[in-house]
Amino acid sequence: MDVAAEWLCVVYATEQRDLQLMISVTWGPIPGSRSSRVELLVGGRRGSARVIPVSRPALLRSSRSSSRNYFCSEEASFRPPADLPTTMAPRTDFPPVRACLFDMDGLLLDTEDIYTLCINLLLEKYDRPNLPWSIKAQLQGRPFPQANAIFHEWAQLPVPQDDYNKQIQDLQSQHFPTTKPLPGVEKLLSDLGRTRWWDLSASDGKTPGDRTARPHRVHIALATSSHSKNFQIKTAHLTELFSVFETPRRVLGDDQRVAPGRGKPLPDIYLLALQTINDSLPAGEKPITPEECLVFEDSVPGVEAGRRAGMRVVWCPHPMLKQEYAGREAEILAGRMGAAGEAVDVHQLGEIGDGWADYYQDLQNFPYEKYGMAIPPAETELEPAMQEDLSQRIVAESAEQ
Repeated sequence: MDVAAEWLCVVYATEQRDLQLMISVTWGPIPGSRSSRVELLVGGRRGSARVIPVSRPALLRSSRSSSRNYFCSEEASFRPPADLPTTMAPRTDFPPVRACLFDMDGLLLDTEDIYTLCINLLLEKYDRPNLPWSIKAQLQGRPFPQANAIFHEWAQLPVPQDDYNKQIQDLQSQHFPTTKPLPGVEKLLSDLGRTRWWDLSASDGKTPGDRTARPHRVHIALATSSHSKNFQIKTAHLTELFSVFETPRRVLGDDQRVAPGRGKPLPDIYLLALQTINDSLPAGEKPITPEECLVFEDSVPGVEAGRRAGMRVVWCPHPMLKQEYAGREAEILAGRMGAAGEAVDVHQLGEIGDGWADYYQDLQNFPYEKYGMAIPPAETELEPAMQEDLSQRIVAESAEQ
C-alpha cells in the first residue's frame, strides 16, 4: 500500500456521480509540528473535494493555489473552504471568430434519427433489441469503419457484415432523401453567409467594412465523416442550404487527405477544414489560426476532435445523447472523455471550465456577439454587390464540378 493511503481518503464528487481522479499524494512532517502534511494535485476536475484523514490530522494544499494551506484536525470533519479552486478560470480574452467549421449529421441535419431508424429495422428483423444510446453515442461522429466495428461487436448479428452493410445501405438510400435541417440551422447558415458583405465593394467603390475594423467576414467549412455518396443522397434536395459551403471547403469522410484511421476524435479533419479556408482566402487577408475557429458539433468524438485541434467548440447534442452523459458535460466540453485512447498527446487536452467550449440545446438564436461575430442586416442580401458575388461563386463552383 502507498504510504499516503494509510493516512488519507479522498472523495471527489459531482452532482451526479463520483469521479475517479488522477492524483498525486505525498506526505511528511510539517516543520515545527507533530502533524502530517498531505499535498493533493487534483488536475482541474469540476466538483467539490472532501479530504478525510483516517488516523492523523491532514493538511490540504490546492495545486491551483499553492500559496494557501488548509488544515484539518479532526477525523472526517474536513470541508474545503468555498474559495478552494477546483477548476480552471474560464478564458475570456479570445480573438473574434473568423471561421466556423461544421459537422453535418445530427448537427445540421436530422440524419442521426434516420440512422437509428434504419438500424432498428434490421435489428428487429434479426430479433435483436433496439440500439441503446450507450452504443449509439459511441458510433456518432466516427468514420464508418470504426463505427461499424463497434456496432457489430455489440449487435452480434447472425449474418455476415457484408450482407448487413448492403441491407443498411439500401434502407438508408430510401430514407436519407427525407432529411430536414434541425432547428436554427437555416438562419444560422444564412446569417454567416451574409458576413461576406463586410468584404465586398458597393457600387460606389466603398466597402461596408474592412478587415482592420471590428466587422469581418466569417469563413465557413464543412467537416463531416459522411462519405461522398451518402453526402449526395442526404443533401441533393437541400442544395440551397448547402450552397454556403463552397466545394473546396467541404471535407468529407472519404477525403484522401485524411489518412486512414485519423478520423474523429482525432483533430485531422478540422485542421484540414481550416487549411482549405486558408488556401482560398482573398488576397491580403492573413491566415486564420485555430483559436480563431469555432467548431460546431453534436457528437462527443467530434467535440474532442475540435478541442484537440486547438479550436473553440459549440456542442449541440441530441437530447438523448445529453441524457446519456448527464453529469459529465464538463468533461465532454474539455475534450477529456478519452475516446481516442492513449495515443492522444496530453497537450491536446483541454481543462474543465477553461472557457473554450459551450453547450447549447439547439442552434436557434445563436449569440454571435459572444464570439465576436458581426452579422449584417438581412436587407444586404438584396444589394447588387451581394448578388454579383453569389453569382460568381456559383459559376466558379460549377466549373470545379
